[in-house]
Amino acid sequence: MKIIGQTRLLEKLNKYTLTTLPKTLLFIGEEGCGKHTMIKQLAQNLQLDTVEITDKITAEDLIEFSQKTVPTVYIIDLTAFTEKQQNQFLKFIEEPSESVFTILIASSEIGILPTILNRCVKLRFDPYTKEELQEIANRVIDSELVFEICKTPGQIVNLSLDSFNEMYALCEKLVLKTRVANYPNLMKVAVKINYKEDFNKFDFNLFFNTLEYVAFSIFKNTNNEDAFKTYCLTNQFKQARINKSIAKEAFMLNFLTQLWKELHQ
Repeated sequence: MKIIGQTRLLEKLNKYTLTTLPKTLLFIGEEGCGKHTMIKQLAQNLQLDTVEITDKITAEDLIEFSQKTVPTVYIIDLTAFTEKQQNQFLKFIEEPSESVFTILIASSEIGILPTILNRCVKLRFDPYTKEELQEIANRVIDSELVFEICKTPGQIVNLSLDSFNEMYALCEKLVLKTRVANYPNLMKVAVKINYKEDFNKFDFNLFFNTLEYVAFSIFKNTNNEDAFKTYCLTNQFKQARINKSIAKEAFMLNFLTQLWKELHQ
C-alpha cells in the first residue's frame, strides 16, 4: 500500500511496535485527508485486526471487545458521537486490555471530552501539497484550478472534472446573482449538495472551498462588494463547519439564508 504525502506522520507511525504503540491514538485531520488509509497501513505493519466502533455500540459490545485476546485496533470516528455518547466508551479507553488498541479520528478537537483528550497521543495530518494531490490524481485531472481548491485526497479521488466545472460555475452565479435572486430559488442550491452518500451531488466541504476561492478571486479582480461579503461569510461558515455536531443540510440552508440576507441589505 503506497501512501502519498504525510511523510512526517508515516515516519512516526513506522517506528511503533506492538509493545510501543500507544493504547489510544487520536488522528486529527480534515475530512478526506486519509485517516482510515493510515490506520490500515499501521494495522498491516503490526498485524492487527481492525474493528470500527459505530454509534450503535452497546455496553455489552464494549465488554466483549475488551476481553478479546487477538491484538486489535478499534476505530472510533468521533464525528458520529455526541459528548454524552463519548462517555459510553470512556472506560473502554481508560482501562484497555493488553491486546486492545484504539484509534480515534476527528477533524478537530472541538467537542471531544477533555477526559478523552487527556488519554490520547494526538497525531495531526499535514496539509497536502499541490504536487502530492496531482500524484494522487495520477495525472488524470490536468486542471490547475482543481489543485488550487481541493485540499485532501478524498476530495480528489472521486472528483469528476465536469462536476467540478459545474460546481465552479454555480459558485460564480452565487457570487454575482444572489443579489437579484429570490429566496426560494436560492434555497434550491441546497439540494445539489452531498450530505451523506449521494456522490452524484457536490461534495459539502469542496463546495465551501470553491465558493470561498471564487468569491475572493472575483473581489481581487473587480473589487466587487458582493464578492467580498460572500467571501467573508463563506470563510466564517467554513470555520464553523468543523463542529462535528452540525447537521450538514440544516447548516447549508442556514448559510444560504444568511447569504441572501447579507446581499439583500
